Amino acid sequence: MNLDGVFEQLLEKPGIYIGYPSVTRAFAFLRGYASALDDLGIKDDSLVLREFQDYVWNRYGVNAPVNWAGIFLLYCFGNEVAAFELMAELWREFLATRQESDGSSIVS
Repeated sequence: MNLDGVFEQLLEKPGIYIGYPSVTRAFAFLRGYASALDDLGIKDDSLVLREFQDYVWNRYGVNAPVNWAGIFLLYCFGNEVAAFELMAELWREFLATRQESDGSSIVS
């Protein structure tokens, strides 16, 4: 399964993948999954994590070396569950924006 599909599944059933809704755990899991694909030589054409990072930076006007999990935690005053929910909301917004711009869905 490609990374964007895993992202979707993680949002739908966080308990299965990361134990409970946590933006920090979600970020670590997704980065680990991407790293494992790379280590195994599996080419995932999706640049979803980089594109999502850029989207979040632009959305919040951030020009600093901080990942999207850190941005969500900042805006949610350190509340992991609220930050996870914000991540899900921004992910859906990101997908809608991508669909509008290229006419296709990135989720497989």
